[in-house]
Amino acid sequence: LAQWMYNNAELMEGFDRKAWVCVSENFNIVETTKNIVKEISTNTQDLDSFNSIQDALKKGLSKTKFFIVLDDVWSNDHHQWKDFLAPFQYGDKGSTILLTTRKEDVGSVVQTNYHPHYLIPLSEHYCWSVFAANASFPESNGSPTLEEIGKKIAKKCNGLPLAAETLGCLCRRHDAEEWEKILRSDIWGFSTNDSKIVPALLISYFHLPAHLKR
Repeated sequence: LAQWMYNNAELMEGFDRKAWVCVSENFNIVETTKNIVKEISTNTQDLDSFNSIQDALKKGLSKTKFFIVLDDVWSNDHHQWKDFLAPFQYGDKGSTILLTTRKEDVGSVVQTNYHPHYLIPLSEHYCWSVFAANASFPESNGSPTLEEIGKKIAKKCNGLPLAAETLGCLCRRHDAEEWEKILRSDIWGFSTNDSKIVPALLISYFHLPAHLKR
């Protein structure tokens, strides 16, 4: 959804600057600030200290309307965010920071003017569509046997697009026997080289409270 907004020319028409930065689990304010500067400015020389990097960001955003995406944020360290966000106050009215996160408390720490949008799981129909597209399954003339197995796999995804996408890719160019194996397999048995799911789940798992990890 964030990518769709960021790449939508009509939505971005009123913005002077835009940048997309993946923050991920280890929030490094120096590196994150530098990455934003690289997105909005061609002059990235002499960025050898946090103050110089922040000053460059302040100049790049000053009196401009910007749209900044901070993707996959985990840190809820108020003091880090306070230092990081200092240059953003110099942008014009209507400037926007779009933050994606799996932790509910992160957004409220980062921004006072916070409007969360909660993503709901996909319906079974859409989950199957994502799976089928990634499995290169021709819905119009595909095998009824494969479709039956595929819909069972898609149902096990519980509406999670990442799961449907990854399992669909695993099923690409395989026969019904292989699809059956995937249907019956344990997700933790997948190679992390072939699956985005396991690493993605592990990050969430590490952030669970102790009583839920069991």
